[in-house]
Amino acid sequence: MSVTPISRLVAGSTALNTLNLRTVVIYLQKSPAKPSGDQRGIAGVDWEVVKDGDVFQTGTTGKDGKIEMWVPGGSATLRVKAAGATAEYAVSVRNEHIEELGSAPGPQRRLRMLGYHLGHSGGEGNGVDGNASPSREFDRAVLEFQADANRKMDSLMQDATAGALQKAAGA
Repeated sequence: MSVTPISRLVAGSTALNTLNLRTVVIYLQKSPAKPSGDQRGIAGVDWEVVKDGDVFQTGTTGKDGKIEMWVPGGSATLRVKAAGATAEYAVSVRNEHIEELGSAPGPQRRLRMLGYHLGHSGGEGNGVDGNASPSREFDRAVLEFQADANRKMDSLMQDATAGALQKAAGA
């Protein structure tokens, strides 16, 4: 990982040098959920973090596919470069608390945090739309989570599945 100096105070300055950074961990992997010793990670992918047109951080994924991305000011762009192509992802950090598990967006947000695909609709463009009626994408994500968590696969967000989801997401 390379680090670009942002600014420096002069000797004897009484000012404070403050940099607002948040770190987001992202896994480039072959299937959803957190890696757990298996071979899901995609290694050797070059990436960079861009903010306001400037490259802020660069790196290459290891065997786990992990990226520890700095998000200056709460939002940045992640550029992933593989197989001669570049993909860009807008990454932002929310300051709000995660919704309750019993609310419609609660399980949706936790599934997205774990990397399960919920579609491309929704106010945030990530499938977390807070719609209480189930969708095909939500049902599939719940089934995939249940399979990964060794739970009964019924696509229902009942107590056992909800508890496992809360534990896996850490929230």
